[in-house]
Amino acid sequence: FVAQQLNGLAGLDILRDVSANAPQPSSPDNERLVGVLDLAALAHGGHVDVFAAPDAASRRLAQVGSYEGIESREYDYELSGAVVYAVLPGWYRLRLADGRYGWAAAGMVGTYFPYPDIVLKRLNYLTASWSGFVWPEAGAGLPLRDLRARSNPRGEFPAEVHEVKTVGGMPFLHVTVWKNDPCGSGEGVPAMSGWVPAFGRDGRPTVWFWSRGC
Repeated sequence: FVAQQLNGLAGLDILRDVSANAPQPSSPDNERLVGVLDLAALAHGGHVDVFAAPDAASRRLAQVGSYEGIESREYDYELSGAVVYAVLPGWYRLRLADGRYGWAAAGMVGTYFPYPDIVLKRLNYLTASWSGFVWPEAGAGLPLRDLRARSNPRGEFPAEVHEVKTVGGMPFLHVTVWKNDPCGSGEGVPAMSGWVPAFGRDGRPTVWFWSRGC
């Protein structure tokens, strides 16, 4: 009983921190990942113009001709996309390889994959931003704690994401956390199942996926 109450108090602190630090996709100053963007022109030898402000009349910061010129992540097998930090009508906030932030016009790019929707039905893992707690409901109830998160701060705990739910403006993920590696032999053995905030206390994603599979 005491352990449950302590977990409950710790869980409340975690949710408060997550709520305070979670990225806001509509904030033009946001500096945490909110999605991944396919820069379709790069696949055909073209380029994408990146502007200083979400306005085509603003100063052009760069002409990006490859993903080496911009911060990126793979969103599928050997398919890269630019990391998106904010989304305004007709514009996406990106980060150049030199650290500067800029804006790309929606009409000049491809498909946008918002987080956390992009992690559904993937070969997922819980990242180092995961607190180690899993709630019985999205943001409610007494959470359970997986002590492996304390002993292995690097993360990458195999998991499966079943559903996304937004409560009070905060996205939560319904997950099954596995005891064993799903890429190994034999059937997966669940350690626990429940809900985790999509973002950690540091505002970074708590779940990501192995884009190239096992």
